Amino acid sequence: MKKIVSFLFPIFLLVLFSCADEKHTENITVTPSQMMSAIRIEPAGGYILPTDTITIYAPSNATDAALYYEIAVGNCKEPTTASTKYTSEFTLSNIGLTLEDGDLITLKVLAVKDGYEDLTSLATYVYSTGAEPIIDTNAFLESVDAGNVVDLGFSPSKFSYDVQLTNDVEKISLTYKKSNSSATVYTSPSSLTDISLAAGQSTTVLMSVVSSDGSTTKRYAFSFYRAGSGEDIKDSNCYLSNLAVSDATIGFNKDKTTYTATVSTSPVTVTYQAASSKATVNTDPSDLSSIALAEGETKNVTITVKAESGAVKTYNLAIYRSTNGDTKSSDATLKNLAVTGGSLSFNSTTTDYDVTIPSDYSGTVSISYATNHAGANVTTSPSNLDNISLTPSVTTPVILIVTAEDLTTTKTYKINLTKDSPSQSDNAYLSNITLSAGSITFSRENLSYSTTVEETVTSVTVTATAEDSNKAKVTYNPAQTVTLTAGSTSTVTINVIAEDGTSKTYSVSVKCGSSGGGGSVTTKYYWTNDNNAVGTNKTISSFSDWTEAEKIVQGAANDDPRAFRGYHEKATDFYALYAAYDDTNLYLMVEMPSIDDRDITSKDWQYALDENLGMGVAINTGKGVPGDGEMDTGITPWNAAGKFYSIKEGIDTLLMFHPAEYGTPGFFITNSSGKFSYDKSYCLTWAEKGASTDREVGLVSKNLYGRSDNYGLTETEYLAKTDYVDMLTDSQKSNVTGYKYQITISLAGLGIDKSYLQSTGISVMVFSTFGTSMMDALPWDSCLIDNAAKSYSFDDSTSQEKEDVDEYKVSLARVGHM
Repeated sequence: MKKIVSFLFPIFLLVLFSCADEKHTENITVTPSQMMSAIRIEPAGGYILPTDTITIYAPSNATDAALYYEIAVGNCKEPTTASTKYTSEFTLSNIGLTLEDGDLITLKVLAVKDGYEDLTSLATYVYSTGAEPIIDTNAFLESVDAGNVVDLGFSPSKFSYDVQLTNDVEKISLTYKKSNSSATVYTSPSSLTDISLAAGQSTTVLMSVVSSDGSTTKRYAFSFYRAGSGEDIKDSNCYLSNLAVSDATIGFNKDKTTYTATVSTSPVTVTYQAASSKATVNTDPSDLSSIALAEGETKNVTITVKAESGAVKTYNLAIYRSTNGDTKSSDATLKNLAVTGGSLSFNSTTTDYDVTIPSDYSGTVSISYATNHAGANVTTSPSNLDNISLTPSVTTPVILIVTAEDLTTTKTYKINLTKDSPSQSDNAYLSNITLSAGSITFSRENLSYSTTVEETVTSVTVTATAEDSNKAKVTYNPAQTVTLTAGSTSTVTINVIAEDGTSKTYSVSVKCGSSGGGGSVTTKYYWTNDNNAVGTNKTISSFSDWTEAEKIVQGAANDDPRAFRGYHEKATDFYALYAAYDDTNLYLMVEMPSIDDRDITSKDWQYALDENLGMGVAINTGKGVPGDGEMDTGITPWNAAGKFYSIKEGIDTLLMFHPAEYGTPGFFITNSSGKFSYDKSYCLTWAEKGASTDREVGLVSKNLYGRSDNYGLTETEYLAKTDYVDMLTDSQKSNVTGYKYQITISLAGLGIDKSYLQSTGISVMVFSTFGTSMMDALPWDSCLIDNAAKSYSFDDSTSQEKEDVDEYKVSLARVGHM
């Protein structure tokens, strides 16, 4: 045994008699037993570094009982008045011991007063040099506790938990302990104290543990379901909240179920309190109010707590009455020692054991023991040996220190428990995600999805299937089914935790079409930012650089009623919108197909050469004051009196131009009132903002979905149609052509840079007009066709679509970032 050295350390004393007035400083007289019952040692055990501080807390105003201590590698003798008197805290770097990594250290503390003797308070530690983290790849939790609310049944190698709670549990608080003290734990929510639980709903709590070397991450998920009002869920709380023995201190802990108590008087009283009022308690003997003991006699008390749900926990208490006047026994040996779940060949003279727990053992790992002499006392680390948490492949030392009846002789038994690491699946992929409304294109590597549903859809259920459905756990946040309101976007997060704790997080955003006066048609033919498509970081040098990878909005061909008439109003049929960007510019490209038997060289359909075709790009950069697109002069941006459109989402930048380069294009920004203006400071030239346009015959899209039978249809009739065809594969393919229109805008002209675009993003739409109101737009809104069949008030040969007010309510497309 290594040399024992005593030393001094500075003291921090706390008044632990909490019922006393804080301002009351009168000295009190306490016996050593009272002093010892108030002792608190921090840290109370575990791994300890050379620079870690050890502090002993005790009543600061006690006058007659003094504290003494001994500290040593391995066991140390009983502290006496010849030991070092307690005066201050200390660290292991100055104690004078010869220490090696992994050494067991024992600290004993005793309260002494002439004429009195008492039990020893002790703590045990495992010494670490601190040269590196104890286990740098360990990312397991050792324990997770929910207080007296519920037994989680936690195991380090189990990563998913479904916990049923009764309706009266409105909040829950969790605490945890790391297997590797150097690991980092991230939780969601960030605070685990007083987590609110909604009645009839599940609340998910996540704990992600990252090893100290950053190489390993384990993720634990706890789903707490709180019953709704009147829902029959049985309370599963089978804990005691208190257990005490008169004339003895047993150090109660709700998780510890085995206790010994040494008393000097008879009879004694055992008191207890169940943590839940719904639990029933049975005791043996049935009457614990007056337990008679002869000198040297031990009586066993069993307290069984049965929860409302049927869960049972049994607390065992052995009460020994000391023998006055007899020579105290020096027997500090154990009579038996066993490990549940592992094999141990016990011999009372053997003090060190290595026990392996098989990887397929799923039961509780516990340690049972008995002393050869009834008057001996056993202190253990950890204090609860009934349910020991083990991390696979990590050795957990269990220490049992037996103090003989003479309070001097001790023997330490050590068991190194190691649970074999099972071969666990690390597959945290999904094999599919399906929606009750809307559609997505699933890929296991793609973690983010978005879709749009019709405004009449009030809820969407997301169903995710794990590739390893037998071993991986899938949870939804906030819920699997989300409620939708018109114009809103709801996101469901899908957490997948593999058997070994590996995790992946998928998300599905569902946007609901707007209501009243316009809305989106949601089919596979219409989508905006599908699968989070927000444009590509690339330079567009020519039209050949555009690919379908840059597509951010999909429309449909012929998605107008074709009820327009006269030369002054024509169908301007946008199909798809593309986006790209580089360090300098934003590039937008819109396709306008020409379909059916109309030749693109015919004047009515020669869009790019028609000087009357007006187009616009509406943008919300987030840098200006957003408005609905109105001019402060009471006229539209194309110099027509009256308000003919309203963009609900809001825009702060507007580009107006003719693709045929007819007239002077305008670059508008909003003023402090959120309105556009023809004043010089708000109406700028394209050259000032670095904007330009280009056009080319042809299409980029490989499919051209639309309908060819919608001539003269009203909005209602059109929306009722579902017979879409791919016009690039049917018999009309030879008659299909179109134009591509590209708009290049300087990022500096927009007041942003690429970093802003990628981290924050902007919103865009493109539209066309033949004089006043919008004729078509992307993203598409059904308000664009609502008055096409009615006559124009100033010209019967033209439809009223020219002057109707378009309440544009769908969300704009995102570029750079969702």
